[in-house]
Amino acid sequence: WCTFDYTDRSLGHRVSNLIGGGDGNDREEDKLNTTFAFNYWGLGVEGRAPMGRYGSIHVFNNHYNCPANKGVVNPRYHSEFLVENNYFDENVTGYNPYRVESSYAHVWNGNSFARELPEGDFYTPTNKGNAVMPYDYSLAPAVEVPSIIHAPNGAGPTLRNPLKIKG
Repeated sequence: WCTFDYTDRSLGHRVSNLIGGGDGNDREEDKLNTTFAFNYWGLGVEGRAPMGRYGSIHVFNNHYNCPANKGVVNPRYHSEFLVENNYFDENVTGYNPYRVESSYAHVWNGNSFARELPEGDFYTPTNKGNAVMPYDYSLAPAVEVPSIIHAPNGAGPTLRNPLKIKG
């Protein structure tokens, strides 16, 4: 339930979520298991939403509205990605939102695009292997994801009485 976006002040760094520091970090094998659910990736995000190595990464019921992206969902070296019921806004007009590089497995189910995709534009990569998560979960329909995430108390800062630190 997080919001990721960048302003002009973010200079050149506009990639958001990296799991696994590099292809040579094999001590991370099977230790970087992460779930991204009900998040919003917005303006200025160019990639790594998420990018992962060496783990099982579950990406479901997220809203993507990031123009000029360079491949936002990015399965990489020794990873397994399960990407389900995400909603890609019409503003996702850069490169393909999926950028696949040497993963063990990647599975794409039920993702939705707000606009009709012309021939040769975005594509869904062919599923490779099997990615199964070791927990129970429920999926919202992809087309309902934006209204769920942007509802009051949806993604982003939602505390009514934020914690005050004494000091």
